[in-house]
This record gives sequence, structure tokens and C-alpha cells, in this order.
Amino acid sequence: MNNNRQRKHSFLVFVLTAVLIWFGMPPVNEVSAEGPVGPVSLTEGYGNVTLPSNEGEVVKEEEDGSDESFSAGKEEEVSAPDDGAKQAKEDDIRAFGIFAGGDGSLEFPYLIETAEQLDAVRNNLEAHYLLTHDIDLSGFALVGGWEPIGIDSARFSGTFDGQGHRITGLGIGAHYWSPLGLFGFVGDSGIIENVILEDVRVGVGSYYHGSSGGAAGISYGTIREVYVTGTVEGSHYSGGLAGMNYGLIDGSSFSGTVAGLVGVGGLTGENDGEMSRSYASAQVSGDDNVGSLAGRNDGRIHSSYATGTVNGRQFSGGLVGVNLDSGMISDTYFSGTISGAGYGIGGLVGINHGSVDSSYWNTSAYNSAFPDNGIGTPVPGDEMKQYEIYDHWDFEDTWYLYNGQTLPFLQWENPFERTVVTMDSQPLDVGDSTQMVVTANHQKQSSFIATNNADYAVSEGESIVDVGQEGQVTAKAPGKAVISISLHGETTQIEVTVHPYTITGVMEPDALTVANGTPVDEIGLPDTVQVTLSPGQLRKSAEVEWSSADENHPYQAAIPGIYVFTGSLVNLTEDMANPDGMKTTIHVTVGQSFIVKVNDIPAIRVSHGTPKSSITLPEQVEVRLSHGGTAKANVIWDHEEPAYNGLQAGDYIFKGSLELPEGVINPDQLHAVVHVTVLEKSGDGGSSGSNGSGVSGGTDELPDNTCVNGTKGKTIPFPNGRIIIPKSAWNAGFCLNFKVIQDTSGLPLTETDRFVGQVIEITKNWTGAFHKEVTLNLQFGTDAINHEEDAVSLYWLDEKTSEWIELKNIKVDWDQRTVTGSIDHLAKFAVIATTVKKEVDVNPERDFTDIDGHWAKDMINQVARIGVISGYLDGSFKPERPISRAEFVSLLVRSLNMEERSGHVFPDSDGHWAQDMIATAQAYGIIEGYTATYFGVNDPITREQMAVMVMRWAGLSAAEGAPAFMDQDSVSSWAREATAAMSEQGVMTGYPDGSFLPKKKVTRAEAVVLLLRAMELKRPVRDGRVINSGELDEQTAAASKGH
Repeated sequence: MNNNRQRKHSFLVFVLTAVLIWFGMPPVNEVSAEGPVGPVSLTEGYGNVTLPSNEGEVVKEEEDGSDESFSAGKEEEVSAPDDGAKQAKEDDIRAFGIFAGGDGSLEFPYLIETAEQLDAVRNNLEAHYLLTHDIDLSGFALVGGWEPIGIDSARFSGTFDGQGHRITGLGIGAHYWSPLGLFGFVGDSGIIENVILEDVRVGVGSYYHGSSGGAAGISYGTIREVYVTGTVEGSHYSGGLAGMNYGLIDGSSFSGTVAGLVGVGGLTGENDGEMSRSYASAQVSGDDNVGSLAGRNDGRIHSSYATGTVNGRQFSGGLVGVNLDSGMISDTYFSGTISGAGYGIGGLVGINHGSVDSSYWNTSAYNSAFPDNGIGTPVPGDEMKQYEIYDHWDFEDTWYLYNGQTLPFLQWENPFERTVVTMDSQPLDVGDSTQMVVTANHQKQSSFIATNNADYAVSEGESIVDVGQEGQVTAKAPGKAVISISLHGETTQIEVTVHPYTITGVMEPDALTVANGTPVDEIGLPDTVQVTLSPGQLRKSAEVEWSSADENHPYQAAIPGIYVFTGSLVNLTEDMANPDGMKTTIHVTVGQSFIVKVNDIPAIRVSHGTPKSSITLPEQVEVRLSHGGTAKANVIWDHEEPAYNGLQAGDYIFKGSLELPEGVINPDQLHAVVHVTVLEKSGDGGSSGSNGSGVSGGTDELPDNTCVNGTKGKTIPFPNGRIIIPKSAWNAGFCLNFKVIQDTSGLPLTETDRFVGQVIEITKNWTGAFHKEVTLNLQFGTDAINHEEDAVSLYWLDEKTSEWIELKNIKVDWDQRTVTGSIDHLAKFAVIATTVKKEVDVNPERDFTDIDGHWAKDMINQVARIGVISGYLDGSFKPERPISRAEFVSLLVRSLNMEERSGHVFPDSDGHWAQDMIATAQAYGIIEGYTATYFGVNDPITREQMAVMVMRWAGLSAAEGAPAFMDQDSVSSWAREATAAMSEQGVMTGYPDGSFLPKKKVTRAEAVVLLLRAMELKRPVRDGRVINSGELDEQTAAASKGH
């Protein structure tokens, strides 16, 4: 026993001896500071009982005066009064010793009733202890204060269960240099739990000691359900519960004051372990590394909070002063204030090197500027009382919060007891709504409105009532229903009664007016009508069935007039009754027939120099009427735009007024319209410079500086084309200029592409894109085009990338030799033909002419040998040419020898060489298209588009998670599952730098490699049999995995 301990015992013996002498009792043997501690009498009535000296064990003195030693050693005898009392049995002495019971095992822990018994814990640091009474330690103040239990070389590694009892008067002076607390040093297996330390005073009056805490100075074990109040002070690492925590603090709290120099926290000065479900309500002050929960954190803090004040000179935060590299803070908040003038002051954390998630601090606690350093989420006080801000917090097992009433608090702080449910009104009439009010009663004589916290369900009578998520009950039908209200794991039920009601009135719907020819089933007679219900004069919808009111005047769609229908109420729900058979009526007016559309008239093409009188314009047009039928209308051609000039090549729009048959009106003033094209003058060798495309290239007739009212729009024809400017395409007037590019040799063009018309450059005198897309129509020549082998489309030149980009909404008219598309800006435009028909009979025994030395040569030949791919007519393969969407779809369909199916035909694939294969792929669910009307047959396919098609083609499931590509965020949302699946299967593994490049165009060589990998997943069929992996060149397949 150390000197301090010896002095303390000497003083206690002195006081006790003095008291005994005062009352005339024999003195107790004094404890020598130099020698062993003498034996002490345990209790009266058990004979002469002695405790061991420092060198021996328990000795029992027999009644005959002889001694029986349980083990060798010295002892000093204390005589009990000779009153015939019973002597203690040997087993009692062995089992209890100084304790009130137990043997120190986990099953039978030592029982502690007194301060002295608590003090004796230090003599067996590995035993298990149970506190059975409240204990006052204030007597130890007389001998210099309590000596902490356990030191670094002899740590407490047993268990101490307070069973909810209180320990008061714990005071520890500043003369101890070892860690200060009820326990000085707690080992890994040590447990302190379920105890209240009330009004502790640890290290008060001096900062010259370290690791001070109410429960423990330094803990590597578990502190659970320990509640401390009082004051803790120290120089380094001071905390209300533990000076330093390397183990677990759970379900515990501190209220009071903590002060120190470095590492000061409401729960712990430094946390290198875990703190959970705990709180501090403290005034915490120090120099640096100061926080209301922990001064420093290099462990985990979660599901905890703090209130009070924090004052730190620097490196201090409302919750944690410094969060180190391994520090993790989550699901926490601080609702107090922090002050400090130095560096590193924050509302939640002063300095952060770790992670802080879902943690908040109260800005309303400050009267002036609050210390927002960007760590944690600053939230006004009122908002901190709302569920919505606490992302991912556990409000089922850890927290309680009642919206607008409380900040979150831990469930163990104030346990929930029961639910009380009341209802505004009961019973109800059908159609009524009422509000339930749910009150949550808690143990600490508190109750909260929990209407928004509860969950509601109709457990009986779902057809009788509805219940909303906020407790609103709506009566639907007569009867009784039972509503279950669940709150915090408890279910309460309430019965609801609903009265029926009677229909007392039926509203007449508003009259209808329909177009001439409208069938009766298209009039739009309402399916329901409003009825008045009693009691309450409520309104509700009821189904209605209509019939003609007058048998002599039934409804006739083609005859104008007013018709009356009678409505009978049908299919009434159980909540309504119609004892008087009430009905309603509605008036329907049939109007005159009117034109909704003038059917299109085929365009007319005339030779150069044709006079207007020689143009055969139709005398009648077919018009579509409002009731769905058609009629013939005479046409008076009375308008041209521009004025027709047979000597001026270009497009002219003729408009004609309509002479309508009797009974038909034209409220929208529709006209008949026909396009007349005057062809170029040819054969004189002067006005047409042929560009080899079959379309003349003269420029003398191009419109110059043509101006347009941007809000009204205009159609501007020009030789071999026209541009249609819609209304509101521009917010002001602007002018267009047209130019034919005569020398096209400097324009980019691939080997398989060629111009088949003029290259036209159109510019305007204002920069910027149109507000609405304009429509461009260009003519192409057919001299050098094979309809079966060439794809024709309209493109604009991107000057930045030197690429021809296809316009939107492409329509090709082979009869008129025109291509139409839409675009929102102006540029150089051209009609380009692309050779897409492959030679089927390329000799598979010889290489293509342009792949010698190419990295994919072997793979290309391998796939060609099984008949999936073929080359071009000139024997080339063109490995670096981007592969189009149509080409890649055809590879997928051919690789599995898919049976042809009649799928959706996209308008832009109609007539395309790959039309049938695109339709088949759509029928199998491999492709979808950009929209239902546009597939983009000639668009180069991108890597992410290819990933989606291959995943569907191979029947792969979406991969779990996402691959760690450095550009994963640039992958379109619709392609992320597919790119993950392709990466998981090793088909598309990304590039060496970790990128995926989802928008990158795929070359023909790359497509072959990817197809080879995919064919390993789903083996292709050839000639009615499945090709096994052996027929795919193993060397080739292995090489393909390198790209």
C-alpha cells in the first residue's frame, strides 16, 4: 500500500479509536505506516473473527482458545465481546470477506453496501461487483479524498454494476498524479455500468494532473449507462465521464462543469474509441482542443448530442474541438454556444481532418454572428425541431423527436410509456372528415403531441373510412371501422362509427355543344353528377346513365339542334340511398359541320420557262370535316408566294380559297396549298455548273439579303431548296444570305461519303440560335446514287470539329429527290450519300486490303470467317471508321442468327437497308430508339449506347453497384446499369487511365473486339447449330481482351 494510502488509513483508525474511547469501548489496533495492516473484526456475534495481515490470510479463533489458520501468515487478534454470540463459519469468511456477499464470480459477484466495501474493490481488480445500496464517499474527504481504483500497471478488468444506485460525495484532491476518477485506469475487459455519480469533485483546485474523469481517468473498457454530475478539472484530457476513452461509452451522460488546459470535453477529453447514445449538458472551458462532447476525437462519435457552453482559446468546437484523421462523427448535434478568439473555432467542430456526416448545430443560440467554419450543418433553432433535416437518423430505436416541440433526445433519457388518442368528432356522417390527436406520454411526467409521429392504418373496415398519414379520418361509407395507431412500437386501436346519408337533390350538368357529326358516344356526357346528401347537405359524385328524354326527337349527329338527355343514378355505393328515384337532365346542342383540315396536294414540278397558265392546278380538293368525314371543295387559286416567275427557278407556294358545300363552314379560314417547283434551266452551258451530283450548281439566282420578320416567320425558296422560318423563331427582324460553295475539295468527307447536291452556306446578320427550329429542304441528284446501297441524309458542318452532323427529323423523298430536316442554327449544309451496303461474298480466306499491321487484324478476320461481318465492295474493311447504330444492330442480329420479327419500324429507318434488322432487334427488346419516331440509323454509336444494346442482347442482369470509372458521373443515367454489367463481365473494361468515355464513338475495329467478348457470354448460332468456344480462335479471343 503506498504512503498516501497508509496515511489515509492511519487517520481513519485514529478517528475511530478516539470515538471508541469516548464511548468507553476498547480501541481498534492502529495501522502502522511501516508495518503490515493488522486484523480487523468483521461483526459481532460470530466469535473472534480476524482479517489477514499483509502477509497472511483469514484466521479463525476457536472458542477453546486455539487458533485454526486457513493459510500461513501473521495475524493480530481482535477480541469480540464475550456475550455468547455465534462465531462466523469458515465458508462465510471465505465467501464474503469484507463484502456483504458473493464470491466475486460473474454468477455471484461481490455485494457492496458500504463505502469501505467499495474501497476494497482495489484489492481484487479482476472480480465482479454489484452495488446494492446508495453510497456516500464524503468521509474520504477527511483523509485527502478518494484514491482512484486501478493504475496503468494494475488496471481494473472486472465488472462493476451499480444497479441504478447513487454514489455521492466523490472527491479527489489534486495530489494524485495518476489518472483521476472513481476508477483510475480501466482495462480492456473492464465494465462500469448502471450507476449514478452525483456531485463529483475531481481534481478541483489544481490543473497539474492529467486524464481526469468522473467515472474513469483512462478507460480501455466499457462505460455504459453511467450518469455523472459535478465538476471535473485537470491539465490534460479532462472529461465529465472519462479523461481519455479508448473503449466504449454508451448510453451515458454528464451534467456540470469541466475545465482544463488541453483536451477538455463534456464526456471525455480525448476519444480514441467509440461514443454512442450519450449526451453532455455542461459548461466546458479550456485553452485548446475543447468541445462539449470531446476535446479531441480520433475514434467514432455517433447518435449523441450536447448542450451548454464551450469556451476555448483555439482549436475548439461546439461538439468536438479537433476531429483527427481517423475521427468519424455522425448523427450528432450541438444546441449550445461556443466562444473563442483564436484559430480553429467552429459551431460544431473546430478543426476537422476526419469525416463529419448528418451533424448539425444551432445558429439561433447566438445573438450575433455565429462561428460557421463550414464543418457540420448550421440550422436555426426552430428548424432543429423538425424531422426533415435529420437525414438517415434512427428514430425507431435511438431517438425521439416531436415536430416543433422538442430537439431530438435519446430514448433512454425519457422512455416512452403509452399512447393516448382522441378524435375531434365521433360518430361521423359519410363524407365527413375529422382529426385524430395522438399524445405520447413519457416517464418523466412529460407528454408530447405525436400526431405527425404516429403511423395509421385501417385494420377493420377499409371501405368505411380512410386515414391519412397525419391522422385525418375521412368517412366513406356507413358502418364501423377500427383504426390502428402505431407509435414507438406500441399499437393503440380506436373504433369509428359512420352514419349513412340520403340523396336529396341532383345537380343538372352544364349544357354541351358538339360539332356536327359527333357520335353519341363521343358527345362527352359526364359519367358522374353531383348529388346533395343529407344529413349535412353534403355534395358527392354519383354515377349516371343517360338516355334520350324524348323518343320523338332522338339524337341525330348530322342534324343541328338541341337534344335533351335524361340521367338515372346507377351503381350507388352503400353510403348513399335514392328512395325518391331522383334523376337529372342535360341539354346537348349539335352545331354546324366545319373543316378541320385540307388534305395535302402533291407537289408540282415544271420545266424552266413554263408560264403559269400552263400549270395544271386542281379545281377541287378534299377536306376533312369535324365529324370525321370528308367532302369536296372547289378551289379558287388566288395567291402566290412569291409571285410566280416561270423563268426563275425555285419553289412557289400557291394558295387557294375554298368554296364549301352547303352546311359546312370554315371558321379557321383554311386554304388549299400546293408547292410548285420551277426546275433549273439546263443545256445552254452557261447557267449551270455541274458538280457531278446531278444537281445544278449555279449561284446567280440565289436570293440575296432576304429579310424576315422573326415573329411572323416566312418560307424562302432558293434554287434546289427552301428554308421555312416558323413564327416566333426570332424576336426581331433579321436577314439571310445564301452562298453555294463551289470548291468542295477542302471540306471534310470520308471515303464512303460523297456530296450528291450543292453545298449551301446560309448566314444571318444576327448571332445566336433560333428560338424555334427552322426546316431546311435540299434537292439531291440521283445520277450517282444506288437506292439499295446508299443512305442519303441532310447534314450541317461543325467547323470546330470538322464533322458533318445530321439534322433532326430527317425525311427523304426519293420521288421528289429532296431531304428535309430541322435545326436551330445556320451553317454550311449538304446532302451526303453514304455507302452502307456491304459485299456479302468477301473471300473469308484472305485478309481485307486495309488491315495489315492493324492491332485488331486477327479479330476482324476471325469474326469474318464465321460470317458475322463483311467488308466493302473495294475489299476494304475501314477499321477506324465509326460504326453506325444501324450497322452495329445488324451485327448483333446476325451474330445470333435471330429469327426475323415484325417489330416497330422507325420512320427514319423506313426504306433503309437495315430496316428489317432494326425492326427485329426492337421486337426482341434489344433497342428502343431515341424516340418512337427516330432511331438515328446513320448516327455513330457511342460506347454507352453499345453497352445498353449488348446487355439486352446477351440477357445480362444489371450489376450491383457501379464500376469505379473516373468519369462515371458522365455516364447517362439510362446507361449506368449497362456499363456496370459490361465492366463486371469484362466486355467493356475501360481505358488504362481509369476512364470509360461513354460518349466516345466506336470504330468498326473496336466493335468487332467488343462483339467477340460478348459472344463469349452468349454463343452465336450458325447454320442451325451453336458455335462453341473452340471455333472462336482462342488466340484471337485472348487478344481481344487487351482492348
